[in-house]
Amino acid sequence: MEDKVGILVEETGCDSAEAELALQMAGYEVPKALRVLASRLRDILVIKIKFRDLLGSRFGLALAVANIKSGEVLRSRAVISFNPVVYIRTLDGYWFEFEKDLYARRLWEGSLQAESLDLETILSQYLRQILLHKPLEINDALASRLETELGTAFGRAINSSKIEVKVKGEILSLGEFNSLRIPTGEKIIRRRGPHRDGQDHTVVKIGVEEDALGIPASEIKAGDMISAEILDSRDLAHYLWKIFGGYQDGVPISVLAPVEAVEVVSTKIFLRARFSLGVCGDAAIPLEKRIKAVRVLLKHPVSSSWWKRVLTKVK
Repeated sequence: MEDKVGILVEETGCDSAEAELALQMAGYEVPKALRVLASRLRDILVIKIKFRDLLGSRFGLALAVANIKSGEVLRSRAVISFNPVVYIRTLDGYWFEFEKDLYARRLWEGSLQAESLDLETILSQYLRQILLHKPLEINDALASRLETELGTAFGRAINSSKIEVKVKGEILSLGEFNSLRIPTGEKIIRRRGPHRDGQDHTVVKIGVEEDALGIPASEIKAGDMISAEILDSRDLAHYLWKIFGGYQDGVPISVLAPVEAVEVVSTKIFLRARFSLGVCGDAAIPLEKRIKAVRVLLKHPVSSSWWKRVLTKVK
């Protein structure tokens, strides 16, 4: 009995009393108890956001998803752009569709990639502070508070004193959240474990698009925008690629992404590209190759010293 309770607590984040009740309702069968908990635990907070700079021509969308009980931030997504069409997007509908639209807009002309990633970090940090206060009531007062405080936080990030923010929040059960976010054929609830190099992110294997007139691989720096191609065979990786807008008519296509860090080892350059706060891609490229890339100067360049700690042998 204690072993079954422990499994349920580890898998879902519920407490022992909730696990014991679920087991009783499921005839002490763990798979059934997991399904019971998935339908009963309404702990997933979804916040959809759109904002605009009233003093400039910048517009954006953001999405935050968190587990209220555990305090874990599950999603932190943002896009900021000079394209006003970004702001037209409604806050209604499923969060999953909102996230896909957000990623699609990041590929539009006028989108600010580095600033978008900065906003994701700010949103994630802010949400963690909000989750410290229990109980968290999802009501108009909270929405108004989020609009005011996020307006201030986003304004500092993009150097504007007047940001208008609109927020829509909702609470989902674990089952409702998983039914939308997990690709067909994967487990509904995954066991949590340590992430690579201590970070809460997913790493996919990528390649880069070559260009005879492009930037030599040996000159690629953190902050450059590369045209990435997916080389990962995992279903999860291709699922994420679809979210990033990396499919056209069912065929994988290249996706623009900023280089986060680089490391030259022997005759190759190893780079990490960042697609979102929680997803990045690793690639190994011969130094003599020329890459389709755009040179961008980051305000806060990222150190590459982490690479040797996580680098695995590339054949």
